[in-house]
Amino acid sequence: MRSDPGCGRWDAGKDDTTKVKYYRHYAAGLYYRRWSGRWYLEINPTYHFTIDGRRDSGVRVGPC
Repeated sequence: MRSDPGCGRWDAGKDDTTKVKYYRHYAAGLYYRRWSGRWYLEINPTYHFTIDGRRDSGVRVGPC
């Protein structure tokens, strides 16, 4: 079930769809890099997981 385009809600299981297991949010790691004397912004897409839409769930993932 989707709550908005940047966030996904995943239910705890097939049998009980009233409990939310976690929310997945689109996120990005932003880093400034310097190559050949010029600065560039590096954008690494990833996800951030929360248990209620705000509190961190502790789930960690690498870049997509």
